[in-house]
Amino acid sequence: MADVSIIRGKTLPDSGIKNDLHELIDLATGTVSNIVNTDIKSSAAIAGSKISPNFGSQDVVCAKVTASDDVSCAENVAISGTTDLGSQLTLTGALDVTGNVDVTGDVDLTGDVDITGDVTIDGNCAIFGAWDNSSWSNNTAYLASTDLLVCAYASGAPNSSMIGYTDENSSPTTIRCYNTNDDQNGTGRACITMPVKKGHYWKVNGSTFVACNVLPIG
Repeated sequence: MADVSIIRGKTLPDSGIKNDLHELIDLATGTVSNIVNTDIKSSAAIAGSKISPNFGSQDVVCAKVTASDDVSCAENVAISGTTDLGSQLTLTGALDVTGNVDVTGDVDLTGDVDITGDVTIDGNCAIFGAWDNSSWSNNTAYLASTDLLVCAYASGAPNSSMIGYTDENSSPTTIRCYNTNDDQNGTGRACITMPVKKGHYWKVNGSTFVACNVLPIG
């Protein structure tokens, strides 16, 4: 039999390692058991592809995470160091970060993003959605599903007015903006642009209402 090195630094067929061998290998089945962390050489460099099927439900704690491919997480991710992503990060759970997150690819989030610190953006940031030109009715309350901007106008000679209301009530009564136009020689147009918080109700009331357009934020 040729010499065989085992993890504990001894060599077969030295009979002195018989007990150690039995501790490690079930000779009847050929399976290896009872291996602890100290049995594995620090230079072993075990490939991540040999972790089957995955790390399971346990927490994985890293001082730094560097990924050159996509990263998908179904649970919460808590990071206290720096995370560098070269591709796409997709999260269906929460992302709690106390350090930096540097991303050169896309970040797609299906939940809310709560930020208590500063946000610095060196490139472009798209915050507006598509214009919603639905048939919004005059003096009718609507619930805002996102933060948004409401743009409405009235037109009628010799004068017109437009009032914007928004608050937490299903029938909002708090006036946030108002415009009136007394144009004896013109069309008498009155326009308003009103911000509305997500979860609040809003309505516009124009003396000679013409149209209302909504621009979602986020």
